[in-house]
Amino acid sequence: MNKLFSKIVASSKSLPISVRVNSHISNLRERKIIEGLLLPAACFKYAINNKKIKYKHKKIDLCVIIKNEAPYIREWIKYHKLLGIENFYIFNNDSTDALDNVLHPFLAEGNVHLYNLSGKVRQLDAYNIGLKLSRKSGNYLLVLDADEFLFLRDKSDNITEIVNHFFKDNKLAGGIVFNWCIYGSSYFEKRQSGLVTQIYTYRSNFDFENNKNVKSLVDPEKTVAFTNPHFAEYYGNYQAFNLQGKAVEGPYSKPVDNPRVRINHYFTKSKEEFLAKRSRGMADSVGIRNMQDFETHDRNEVFDDSMKRYADFLK
Repeated sequence: MNKLFSKIVASSKSLPISVRVNSHISNLRERKIIEGLLLPAACFKYAINNKKIKYKHKKIDLCVIIKNEAPYIREWIKYHKLLGIENFYIFNNDSTDALDNVLHPFLAEGNVHLYNLSGKVRQLDAYNIGLKLSRKSGNYLLVLDADEFLFLRDKSDNITEIVNHFFKDNKLAGGIVFNWCIYGSSYFEKRQSGLVTQIYTYRSNFDFENNKNVKSLVDPEKTVAFTNPHFAEYYGNYQAFNLQGKAVEGPYSKPVDNPRVRINHYFTKSKEEFLAKRSRGMADSVGIRNMQDFETHDRNEVFDDSMKRYADFLK
């Protein structure tokens, strides 16, 4: 019963009216009260969408919410295009930088889509709108931050094929989770000119505690909603798995050594850039990060320049 209730609560978060409410009400307590009032509608929505889904080959869409990340987004888009991402859903959360200018050539290509999403704590709204968009496109949906890069250990691998094989072979899979791999400052105090993936070449060991955090790639037809930036709730008996085939019940999964697919997370970059990131606040909660976050995530134990193989394509 508790699991079912969690799924219904998740369903309320994805209701269009819930997203509209969050656009106009900043008080988190008031949002919670309204969310409770929406439970009957959420229950109905869950009931009509809870059905068995047949496997079909799909491409992958990518969703991100950003605030003042214009200097980084071009590299992020170009890199994930190389991996074969089909559509990009970019949610602009009150940016004051030159985001429109940076995105203009990508928007003209037709598969990068920009949406404005104002207010505090809008990350889940962005992801749940992204779910709706990917249901319409008929694709899977991967959710990442702009400092997270999906990485394939073997250059010859194809992420679309890996994902489709997994869903085809695992009938209960509603989503796949990939572990973080934290990259530190590479000992830089100041921001460096050039590309993030080419500058920051020192990372944590794979077994670093915070690498247990995961990000999710989901089948929108099997997904109720995102209730956590790292994890989603699924319809019926569908659930999340890691690529090792182990069921994952929440936003954490024990990291494995040198996984086939991981999320390179450039959490800190230089200390100067971390301070700028800190001042932007967080997309999933009120407040700002403390400096202990920098100390915790500034991991530089292992030299790893495996992203150098993409240097020529990202210029």
